[in-house]
Amino acid sequence: MNIKVCRGCGHRKFEKGFCLGNVADAGDFQEKKFSGRVYSLTLIQCVKCRLIQVNKKLDRNDIYDKYSYTSGTNPTLIKHFEVITEEINAYGSNLKILEIGCNDGSLLSLLARCGHHCIGIDPSDIAKQANKKN
Repeated sequence: MNIKVCRGCGHRKFEKGFCLGNVADAGDFQEKKFSGRVYSLTLIQCVKCRLIQVNKKLDRNDIYDKYSYTSGTNPTLIKHFEVITEEINAYGSNLKILEIGCNDGSLLSLLARCGHHCIGIDPSDIAKQANKKN
């Protein structure tokens, strides 16, 4: 369903932006191109508050019901997170950090070990499962 009002301010007028084309569910790897659920998505921008958003309202369960990727299983990504941690540490200690799209919390775990106060948000159940393990 196309959104009718801006998610940020409630305004009803948008400018059309970049067409993302057909996008498959997150983590839903198909044997054939577009053999699963796909969504034709376009980025739109609210003319009032300038928030850029996708043009469709998608059901969270449809998007993340098969999501299984975890950041912590990717050694290259962990090395990248270590570099990011060093860069953040240069700003100080005991920082308050919010990561939106934290996945399994791999980056936040590194930051917390350095003494930062961390909160993570993720729409998938991966973060919830990782939190139970810790």
